[in-house]
Amino acid sequence: MSTTHMTTTQRRRRALATWCGLATVALVALAAAAWSRWASPTTIAFVNYPEQMLAPLMDQDFPSSVRPQALRWTEKSGEELSRYSMVIFFGMGLNFTEEQAAIIRSLGDKPIYVTASTRSETALNTLSEPHTRTLTSYLSNLDKDNFRNLLAFIRRDIDGKRLFAPVPEPATPAADHRFFHADGPRDAKTVEEYLQWYRSAGHWRDGAPLVCLMAGMSGADGGPLLAALEAKGLNVIGISGMSRPLPSDIRPDAIVCYHHGRFSMREPEAGVSYLKEGNVLLFSPLSVGQDYREFLKDQRGMTGGMLSQSVLMPEFDGGTAPYVTTALFPNRRGLLAYRPIPERLETFATLVSKTLALRRKPNSEKRLAIVYYKGPGKNSMEAGGLEVGPSLLNTLKTLKEAGYDTGELPEDATGLERLIQERGAVFADYAKGAQEDFLRNHREPVIVRRDEYREWCLRNMPEDLFQELERTHGAFPEEMRLGCVRFGKVILMPQGAAGTGESEDAVVHGVKQLPPHSYIAAYLFLKHGYEADALLHFGTHGSLEFTPWKQVALSSYDWPDILMGGLPHYYLYVVGNIGEAIIAKRRSYATMVSHLTAPFMSADISGPLLELDEKMHLYETADNPMLKSEYAKSIVAAARGLHLDTDLKLALADDSLTEEQFGKLHEHLHEIEQTKVNRGVYVIGRPYTREEAEETARLMAIDEVADRLFREDVK
Repeated sequence: MSTTHMTTTQRRRRALATWCGLATVALVALAAAAWSRWASPTTIAFVNYPEQMLAPLMDQDFPSSVRPQALRWTEKSGEELSRYSMVIFFGMGLNFTEEQAAIIRSLGDKPIYVTASTRSETALNTLSEPHTRTLTSYLSNLDKDNFRNLLAFIRRDIDGKRLFAPVPEPATPAADHRFFHADGPRDAKTVEEYLQWYRSAGHWRDGAPLVCLMAGMSGADGGPLLAALEAKGLNVIGISGMSRPLPSDIRPDAIVCYHHGRFSMREPEAGVSYLKEGNVLLFSPLSVGQDYREFLKDQRGMTGGMLSQSVLMPEFDGGTAPYVTTALFPNRRGLLAYRPIPERLETFATLVSKTLALRRKPNSEKRLAIVYYKGPGKNSMEAGGLEVGPSLLNTLKTLKEAGYDTGELPEDATGLERLIQERGAVFADYAKGAQEDFLRNHREPVIVRRDEYREWCLRNMPEDLFQELERTHGAFPEEMRLGCVRFGKVILMPQGAAGTGESEDAVVHGVKQLPPHSYIAAYLFLKHGYEADALLHFGTHGSLEFTPWKQVALSSYDWPDILMGGLPHYYLYVVGNIGEAIIAKRRSYATMVSHLTAPFMSADISGPLLELDEKMHLYETADNPMLKSEYAKSIVAAARGLHLDTDLKLALADDSLTEEQFGKLHEHLHEIEQTKVNRGVYVIGRPYTREEAEETARLMAIDEVADRLFREDVK
């Protein structure tokens, strides 16, 4: 009985334990379900968003109940979407493969929304109309506050979880212009209010230039640059956004604008008028939307839409100096965020400060450097159709008339060219002995010593690049002498060879070599030894803009950036060479100053070509077949002697000439005769005569007039 009774009891206990276990499991399951439904974290996937767009929004602390996460979107993405409470896609550049579209369909009624969609097949929305309207209001005005309230709205209203759910505030419109400064102001709504605060806070400097820094459209944090500009003694208005011009009664000396499009996007022509009327300088620094480590490896620098919006469009408004100050770096969440590059902020602020100082400094105190291109030896100086000697002298005379300290000038161009040959010559690689004699006998050479050269280099380039320079070219000598010609506070210096090679033209147009010490020392001396207020490259074109490495949006490893960064730079360029002028403008941060070409004239024909033309005229008018045949033989011989048969791909027989061959020869001579050529070489300061101006205008317009007359005739 006892054994049987114990067995029954045990069974009952076991049954009770089983039921208790099942009840516990059920309660746990119910609790887990309740937690999942009402209290678990709301996970939100932001898919295909540029990391730099999300990084500043997510760089804040959120309640543990909401967990935003940035997801990259590739062809292999899709399965991970099921793990999230809601999915928000950024539509620009978004594509779905067939497999991805199927995965998204399988998610059923999961909250999915695509913002900024550019394609109908990616314009997804599973939300109700009220939810869509509210969500859009947040996404259209994204800042930190609206982003935080967006997350609260998704948790409370879309995910339906009220526990641990803060009540979201309605979206507030993003400010069109928002003022910023490290010390405030918090409530300024107009430029006048900002300046009132700026003065009361003790930041205003009487007599100092006023700069407007517009930094809101590129993602760049303008605060560090504002501080760098103020450290140069400038007054600065900090504004996020650039949708409209500043109030017409506020005229800063300069605007520094991180462009993504025109200076004034809503009213571009009004923006240009504002700049012109106030003579306001426009600087256009760059934010690189690329991981800085990858940016350094990319020879292109900037391409596609970013190049168009950040470099090309500002050029229409007169923007200069596309100087990189900001790039993407990983933040504390591992997202790529815009961060300033400290040493580049300092250099750019120096450029702005020195450029503005040119407006206020008396001409007599300005120190100018003029770099001219001159081939080696005693050849005459010519640069891109410009006769350098007479043009340089006329420029120096104009500077003297404007109050610049030029000292005593030569009486004529011959005297200037003699001085340049004596003191500012350039020697080829093979002329080492002549170069040494020249520098030894020079009365006032530039002397650069090893210790100061090293110090200058390390101020302008990364240390690892300097080490590579020394490995390539050896150590800098104890001292180096450089040729120059001095006229008061104006120094003329020849541009040496930027590399070595058999072809001088190839070296000028760029070789993949580190420039030699002598080339680097000349520029760094002008920046730091001579302390030039500005530098002018004289004539089209030199070699600086073709030194390695990036094409545009240069880094601290690119030689034009190293040699010209921080120094106001002007480049005298022939007006007809736009393509290479753009390279110089972008790669050396130059403000281009164009000059005319020499006057136009018709080429006409002379010598053997004129004799051939006369023979062809006789051939046309000859009636005697035998005489016509003789003329044909002489035409063939003359054409062969001039290699026209090769140029025109004519198979000329020895004693005959077809009408087609005659026609091609005659048309070719006519084209040569009517070709427009320059009348000599242009000299700055030597105006066109009336006859030259009229002939140039006629030849410039003749093709357009002829084309229009032809179109009228064929109507």
